[in-house]
Amino acid sequence: MGLRLERKGILVASAELLLQFSTSKTVKVSCGSSDSQWFEFANPVSDKDRKDIRWYVETYGAHSLAEPDDDAARRIEARFPEIGKALLESVFDNKAAFRCFTAFQQSDADDRVITIESGDAAILSIPWELIHDTDGPFRFHDQPHVRLGPRHYPGSAAIAGTPTSPARSPRSRLLWPAS
Repeated sequence: MGLRLERKGILVASAELLLQFSTSKTVKVSCGSSDSQWFEFANPVSDKDRKDIRWYVETYGAHSLAEPDDDAARRIEARFPEIGKALLESVFDNKAAFRCFTAFQQSDADDRVITIESGDAAILSIPWELIHDTDGPFRFHDQPHVRLGPRHYPGSAAIAGTPTSPARSPRSRLLWPAS
């Protein structure tokens, strides 16, 4: 279903689920030789969700001050599964995309990665780490482990024939959910 990687001289199976965004509203899901074709994507992460997640990571995670902070953090943490499910539904609502997701999810590859390919900083800044289905854990908790990450090819042609240099964001944000 994927590539073969060599790790310390030993070949290991690899599986990649590729989410390609030609615009912030158009996505194609691929795995192995299968893909979904292009379809509409609606980002389910609201500005309030982004603001809350930013506060959770940058303020609460760095220096929690008191009980009110703990209450706010619990409220935000309670939204993580909802956001993750909404992300899953927005990307895999298409039948072919869902077939790719199912094949990826059922893969027993040693190395599995979900790759987000976009030149749009708004897409790359979505908290993809939260993606999960209704019955299971967040994807990064899976065994074998699933890695999430952006793919960017400097100087290469992008999906729709435009340069792939993402728009600059004033700050980089990393999400490290804790349980």
